[in-house]
Amino acid sequence: MMRVLPLFLILLLSLQGAHALTITVEGNYVGEKIVIRVDKPAFVILRMNNGTPIYANGTTVCFTPSIQGKLYIEAISGDERASKVVEIVEKPTGGSEAGGIGDYYLPEGTVTLTINGETVSVDYRTALGILIKASKERGFDLTIKKWDYGLFVDCIKGVCTGDLGKASGWMYSINGEIPGVSADKYKLNAGDKVIWYFSRSMSETPETSPYRITLKTYGDWTFDVSMYWNPPSGGGGGTKATTTQKQSWEHLTQVNLTIPLKIKVNETASVKVESVKQAGIKFFNLHAYVLESFNINVNKTVPIEIEFPLSKDTLVKYNASPNDVFLAKFDKNWIFIPTIHRKRDPLHL
Repeated sequence: MMRVLPLFLILLLSLQGAHALTITVEGNYVGEKIVIRVDKPAFVILRMNNGTPIYANGTTVCFTPSIQGKLYIEAISGDERASKVVEIVEKPTGGSEAGGIGDYYLPEGTVTLTINGETVSVDYRTALGILIKASKERGFDLTIKKWDYGLFVDCIKGVCTGDLGKASGWMYSINGEIPGVSADKYKLNAGDKVIWYFSRSMSETPETSPYRITLKTYGDWTFDVSMYWNPPSGGGGGTKATTTQKQSWEHLTQVNLTIPLKIKVNETASVKVESVKQAGIKFFNLHAYVLESFNINVNKTVPIEIEFPLSKDTLVKYNASPNDVFLAKFDKNWIFIPTIHRKRDPLHL
């Protein structure tokens, strides 16, 4: 039996109009109440890191963020509209200010993990701690295990020890050097560059690895995250079927859509995509343009990831930003699907 998932690639309308409401915001710390005020009763939309929208009505809205990132605020009152973006940061514990050069803030203190029933604390400002923080900010899976010499990373995003050969596994470098201690014991200095990479042999380097995560810190303890994920053909030299092989991209070239799609499934499944018309839904209630609408037909329940390119000319045409683009499905109400924006090349997102 085929299951049908109707999806819409939508572009939220820019809320900058000839008339604008006034939005004021008090506060920007994780875990603390943020007060948003509008100068007249309005319909308010909040989106944290491009996640699922939160709706409210009135002149005063309170919101307590649980993570760092960007809080997008939009307000609509009749024909008057306004928008505002607030950077949410960890509250500084010392004299330096949170936020700054990088996209995320690496706080002082520790994070608590439970490994095989044992509670373990990891300093955030270590080679392992910054990876844990990055996984929370970027939403990727991370598996940590314990051995005699300390903690070690077993899996990142489903790529695990032994997947590309018996000797393969995750390693880290600091400023181009390989430390001789476990990652949880390596104390970082502000400005360090940490690279986690999947090594297939002793000769592997971060530059030759098919998987790597680069974490660049700055003097204010903010940091950036960049990821390189390029599954080797044939799964490398592994002795078993790997998660990476199961999650390889499948190009659905038979689908005649304006915007081409790539579909990734976590296991073998029959997948078919077909374009559909947009009839029967009042899109103006969402204040959005529909760039593409389609059904995904699968023969069983499986996790699915969808990748699609969007030209920057399209954004210019609609006077929009990448943060205005979402995947959504409609089932009596709009349900927004988590969407991550990545830079592809100078002409596309």
